[in-house]
Amino acid sequence: MQPHEERVVEEEKALSEKLNKLGEFIHGEVFAVLPEEDKSLLQEQDDHMRSYVNVLRRRIERFKAAY
Repeated sequence: MQPHEERVVEEEKALSEKLNKLGEFIHGEVFAVLPEEDKSLLQEQDDHMRSYVNVLRRRIERFKAAY
């Protein structure tokens, strides 16, 4: 893989880990007692992170297909 491709793979890995932690938080006890606006913002953040990680994964698949 090219260096820029490796960076995308590392970025996807780091973002996936953060997304998993956010998901755990959203399903946890602390989230349940947050104000509704904060819950909404965290869910919006989760949505955007999922979109971003999906784009990175599609790019990685294209890298793999090129080899």
